[in-house]
Amino acid sequence: MIYLEAPYPDIQTITILPNPSWGDVYEPTATVTALRTMNGLLYTYTKSKENRRKCHWDFTLSKNKALELKAFFTSYYRAKIKIIDHDDVVWIGYFQNNPFEFTGSGHAPSFPGGEVVDISIDFEESE
Repeated sequence: MIYLEAPYPDIQTITILPNPSWGDVYEPTATVTALRTMNGLLYTYTKSKENRRKCHWDFTLSKNKALELKAFFTSYYRAKIKIIDHDDVVWIGYFQNNPFEFTGSGHAPSFPGGEVVDISIDFEESE
């Protein structure tokens, strides 16, 4: 389970999501800049963002859970969020998605609401 808690540090709302569909993807937060000198030599500079992590999760949710998550995003998309993921790792930072795209992926009578909805969430931890 993944717990979304907002706003951080004065938590008012907690939303619980199921585990991600394909696990989680950790991305580097460093940027590489390539520059050329006047005589044509190529130099690259790496700018690392210390103490920053970025993660990407894909979820498959029922329609009712997707509506709950949409209400959470509407209320707290610009606020600092605390996330406790399925590996019990604590993340504190901001959502990077703009806009959040909910995709109806099919009919599922066994799910509450009768539909299945897919969403991807990008999150970056910051100080």
